[in-house]
Amino acid sequence: MLLGGFRNATVTLTNPARLLTLHKDDFDLLMCPLLVAEIGAGQARNLVEQGEADWLDCRYDIEYDEAHIPGARNLPLDRLCELGATLDPTRLVIVYCRSGRRSAAGAFLLRERGFKAYSLTGGVRDWPYALEGDSIETTAVMNA
Repeated sequence: MLLGGFRNATVTLTNPARLLTLHKDDFDLLMCPLLVAEIGAGQARNLVEQGEADWLDCRYDIEYDEAHIPGARNLPLDRLCELGATLDPTRLVIVYCRSGRRSAAGAFLLRERGFKAYSLTGGVRDWPYALEGDSIETTAVMNA
């Protein structure tokens, strides 16, 4: 759902009924804003600079090593459930990835576990500020 992939499910009706479905666009319009809170780059950066939030990069280690937002902790999405307990549950967490898709799933998983979490709108692809480890080649690759 959040990552845009396909899922299958079995629905068993125990009483006579009609099963209704929504087109993906309608579902996204109705449900996604409720599931994942997003935050823009400027507001997120201000919260972190004021000490009110922490960065969490949910990309793979190699992506993080290429370039990341200064001060970000790397915790890949596939290890978030396993290592999420190492995060401070009292802190606001701003999760990001390259485009925002993985970070939406990461923020959702954290919120499900009681964390205050936002997904960075557009990820580092749309990040207008400097990145650690940033180079001309890295910027070109990340913005492609």
